[in-house]
Amino acid sequence: MSEPLLRLSTQEKEGMYHASKWLKHQILIDEVGMKELFESIGKCYICHASGPVQSANTFISKEKILEVYASYIQAIKQGQPIDEKELRRFFCNYLTYDLDSLYGVPISQDRCLIKVARPVVQMQFHHFFPSTVDGKFHSMVMTEDSVHWGVQFSYPQIFEDPKTHQYFKMNESPDFPNTALFKNVIRYIRSHTVPTPFIFQGVRTRVPFRLGKSCFSWINTHKELKEKGIVVEV
Repeated sequence: MSEPLLRLSTQEKEGMYHASKWLKHQILIDEVGMKELFESIGKCYICHASGPVQSANTFISKEKILEVYASYIQAIKQGQPIDEKELRRFFCNYLTYDLDSLYGVPISQDRCLIKVARPVVQMQFHHFFPSTVDGKFHSMVMTEDSVHWGVQFSYPQIFEDPKTHQYFKMNESPDFPNTALFKNVIRYIRSHTVPTPFIFQGVRTRVPFRLGKSCFSWINTHKELKEKGIVVEV
């Protein structure tokens, strides 16, 4: 059965999307763990969040994401460099249980940009920067000295309705179906990952971005960790 088509609209009609106070969870799990995570959230729609897409092919399958993620994990396990250019577009997505939370804005006869109408779960490639100045690890800092570390899932706590301009706190009512989606993601993360124990510059630090419990046997083959002198305590 073919996927349904994403509705087409305009930002003038839908209004500007505003959300704030984002909850963010960064994780590095193996390919089996990512498959389990997607199985745990059940059926959802996934759309590319970066760049134009074909209007008739706006969705990306879980299978394709898992295939690309598996290649990413294999590169880490083998101590190989990460080719972010090839991977980035597969790890920059919107996840939603509800199709009406997204819409496409046509930019040509057969291409569109995906826009958010109501809160969805956002998935992004995750990096962190280890600072030699303060000895801290800064999440989502993307420089040549950053370290690739799985993906980040995020979801807002506050949403402004673009038409009524009312503010809403996220809840599990039918108005915000993706709250349940995000809670399912969090439930998996809390059960299968732990805060990462790094040793950096001779200091042991447990950072908030997390590592899958099954990853400790190979994580120190990570090329970028070695280059920065970072060790995961196992």
